[in-house]
Amino acid sequence: MHIIIDLGANDGCSIKKFKTILNSKNITDYKIYSFEPHPYFYNHLRKYESDERISIIPKIAYTKNCKQKLYVSTVGNDGSSIYSDKTTNGVSANNYVECDAIDIVEFIHQLPKYETLWVKMDIEGGEYDLIPYLHSNQVLPKVDTLFIEWHYEKIQSISREKHDETVAMVKNVKIELWDALEYRELTDQDYRKTYLGIL
Repeated sequence: MHIIIDLGANDGCSIKKFKTILNSKNITDYKIYSFEPHPYFYNHLRKYESDERISIIPKIAYTKNCKQKLYVSTVGNDGSSIYSDKTTNGVSANNYVECDAIDIVEFIHQLPKYETLWVKMDIEGGEYDLIPYLHSNQVLPKVDTLFIEWHYEKIQSISREKHDETVAMVKNVKIELWDALEYRELTDQDYRKTYLGIL
């Protein structure tokens, strides 16, 4: 079994990209767990519910089971963050939705038996919480490949020192930088009109 934990599924662009990668490697025995707490995108992702190889989880992957604020983008259809001091995408402390958060270590420990584990993080700063948590719980050695987009330059409270410390924690993990923009289905205009109610 090949397992992918997809953190920050957005509109399903990551699912589409991973399917392309899996197909190129002739991998058919797989399971994708896609986390997306934003209600706008979760509703779009429900079209995958009929695919038994994909699970859509409308929660924030976090360091504990709790309620967590997601500060939503007020500009376009990406960039929402658990950090209210994110400097891009119109994120502010005044605009958020309260979401369920799940302990990612507990989740990984409960996975079915697998031969390969990929983890993808495109979570707008949340990587600086999750990677230290995975590191301190000795979970990172289980990860075969970490697909990641780093965001420290967009979060005021994340220093270069914090970024470097976090990167050092994954020095023994295979890293691939992540970008799935070319697979995106929904546009910024869709988001502004449908979710924000503006043009």
